[in-house]
Amino acid sequence: MRHVFLVAAAHRTEGEGDATEDAHRLRRMDRFGRAGYLAGTRAFAAAGRVSGAPPHARAGVIVGTRHGCRSAITEHAARLAAATRVEDLAPSVFAATVHNTVSGELAIALGLGGISETIVAGRTAGLEALILGAHRVAAGDADRILAVAAEGVDDAMREAWEEERSALGESAAGVDLVETGAAVLLETGEFSSRERSPARYVSGTLFFEPDTRRAAARFFEWVNGVEARAGENARPAAVTLCTPDYEDFVEGYREKEPRVERFGAAGLYEIAREVAGRRAQAADQLSPHLPSKKIRAYVTRDVTGAVAAVALESWF
Repeated sequence: MRHVFLVAAAHRTEGEGDATEDAHRLRRMDRFGRAGYLAGTRAFAAAGRVSGAPPHARAGVIVGTRHGCRSAITEHAARLAAATRVEDLAPSVFAATVHNTVSGELAIALGLGGISETIVAGRTAGLEALILGAHRVAAGDADRILAVAAEGVDDAMREAWEEERSALGESAAGVDLVETGAAVLLETGEFSSRERSPARYVSGTLFFEPDTRRAAARFFEWVNGVEARAGENARPAAVTLCTPDYEDFVEGYREKEPRVERFGAAGLYEIAREVAGRRAQAADQLSPHLPSKKIRAYVTRDVTGAVAAVALESWF
């Protein structure tokens, strides 16, 4: 199996203002499409890759989302129910009523002519996309995979979230829903020194366990295995819980503030934010004197019982 590195990342969240790039292309997308497309193209550009190149069969894209194009589907259904003539319908809305719109737009714009997959799951979807992409690259099915997670949020989505938050009870009090897009570019390769080596994908796990305590025990058993394989020069793994802890999943874990719900984009957003920040900070250059491994585990848990976790390795 080949090594897989996270060579670049980008994220887009609500409140950034109107995007100026690809305005004509963005106009035909729904909010889910724009969030994923902007994050994906920005990650690609951050790696210095050329957009608009001829399709490359060894490069692909995998998208993870909880709701996908839900808003476009509901809008089209409402228009269809109320229509009395063909002119009452909106072709641009209908075109956005498939969940693979983000992967398709990115494949066309970036020349990703290989693997193209979309995972529509729960809060674990973003990490599932990363895990699948890393496995594809490690196995030699692709040399480059753009892993993307996106959730578009409109008024109807916010109303639905208020109902869901109410059902979750006090544990969800004060949790805000935020539209999010995140992307990480995965590639295989070799790097000449640890100082310039990007974060490396180490391991991923997916499982379903409705019981919160058993799920936590299974997660930490996996973390212990990652630490054991990392060797003596690795520090204990740092754990990042990427989703709000509605069930006290990681006992004793103190959540970061503010508490934010990003649905399926949660896990990949936290990874993309840290990878992009690490690349951007010149002060983060490593010392050549006795560098050591840092292992960080990112985990998302859905209240249905699904758990996804990813471990990354970096040098510092």
